Amino acid sequence: MELGLIGSIGFLWLVWTAFRVGKHNFLNAKSEFSNGLSLGYIAGLVGLLVHGIGSTTFIIIRIMELFWLMTAIVLLLPTIEEVEQEIEEEIQYEELPTSPLARRSKARMIEQHRIVRSRDLIRSHLDKEWH
Repeated sequence: MELGLIGSIGFLWLVWTAFRVGKHNFLNAKSEFSNGLSLGYIAGLVGLLVHGIGSTTFIIIRIMELFWLMTAIVLLLPTIEEVEQEIEEEIQYEELPTSPLARRSKARMIEQHRIVRSRDLIRSHLDKEWH
């Protein structure tokens, strides 16, 4: 509203890009969770746009914080799915060390290893994409 034509073009480009990301992830999802999250994101985006016709939806911080958080999650879904697949392949062939003094079950150790490895792989994937 304050920036006129330039602001409107920027806003439309941003919304179009968000819609394309959601649609791409919906069509190329590898799991039902990713598919459902992407579809829900698209529905939420359309709902916010329709609601924004009669009110100032996109300047309310309580709404936009969550919208942009979901945008980031949907944007990272392909990377997260790729990392999960790599970890599943690694864990099948990797034997985790077990100590007699350790009181954790093997399932808990595998889950902790999966979380640490996921974090490291996501960081390395993001470093490759941004540098």
